[in-house]
Amino acid sequence: MKWLNLLLPLTLLFGSCSLLVDFDDDQSLKETICDDGVDNDEDTRTDCDDQDCWNDDACTAPNINNFNNVVNPEICNNNIDDDHDGFYDCGDEDCITDPACQGQREICDNGDDDDGDGMVDCGDPDCFEALLCREDYPICNRFIDFTANIGHVFYYRDIYQFGVSSDCGDETEFYCGIKPEHSMVPHCYPLATSTVVPAFAPCDQNTVCGTGLVCTTTDINPMSPKCLPLCAPGLNTECVNNQGVCFIHWINSYDNIIDKDIELWLCEKPACNPMNPGNSGCTPSTAACYPETNLFGNAVCHPNAGITVQGLPCPGGDTDCIPGSICRWSDNLNMEVCHKLCGNDTPDCTNINSGVCQKDDSRQLYGYCK
Repeated sequence: MKWLNLLLPLTLLFGSCSLLVDFDDDQSLKETICDDGVDNDEDTRTDCDDQDCWNDDACTAPNINNFNNVVNPEICNNNIDDDHDGFYDCGDEDCITDPACQGQREICDNGDDDDGDGMVDCGDPDCFEALLCREDYPICNRFIDFTANIGHVFYYRDIYQFGVSSDCGDETEFYCGIKPEHSMVPHCYPLATSTVVPAFAPCDQNTVCGTGLVCTTTDINPMSPKCLPLCAPGLNTECVNNQGVCFIHWINSYDNIIDKDIELWLCEKPACNPMNPGNSGCTPSTAACYPETNLFGNAVCHPNAGITVQGLPCPGGDTDCIPGSICRWSDNLNMEVCHKLCGNDTPDCTNINSGVCQKDDSRQLYGYCK
């Protein structure tokens, strides 16, 4: 019976070995791929969120296939490659659906990596179909050095109204214009064969604005894009269809091809007409129209009309003055007083002092009688 006593422990020993399972060696129960966005072992934790992957290179080191690094996730608006995959912010696939990246896109001629994917301008696949990157359409960025009494400013020459330019050849097929989604430098674009949106009408990225127009927002309507006419104060103030006034200084755009800082201006419709106090367009009848301080053409309605007549002090500014007047410095009285408003259409100052319509910038639409 002693042999039975020896056999029993041996049986238990070897039998117990058969019951031992080395879970560490069973790869089927581990997260096997740590950057595929799949919960391989079906334990409800994926990739770097699974402890099986915490020491994997995908979760600890730069990896171009790292699309789901939860240890160092990509933050989509800080200009940093947080997950070390070679892409940052909106250029990282992790950020495709992030609100910070909605509407982000590469601008194809400004020398910047706008969408943060490491590729710039025409070298970015986003721009492969852009007109300016297809080399189908030539540049028409001829410019003019315009002299105002404040000094020299540079304007493009051929982008207004019908966009006629000798660089564009047949004007029945091409026009010279600016498409902000492609370039802030004028190019010769084909005339639209579909219906175009007229001046001052609402627009979006898929809208075709007519010649001489751009689809953009302004400080006046920051949430409502419109097809607004391009213009140039003092040079080409005409707004398409004679609507609106050239008063919005849209942007100074640096053209690295001609090495010039170009002023781009837009037309918009002012709220009222300060040159016609009796019928300015303001309501109610007690409201009054006054031009903005820069006098380039915008005007707004003030709830109450001023009562100070021309020649008297106006410590509260323009709105102290009766409609049709503005508050400016008087050399004779050494103080600010109300002056008659004058402009391109009504420059009559013959019965007032020296009879001069004073403009601090000769491009201004309005001036004041001195």
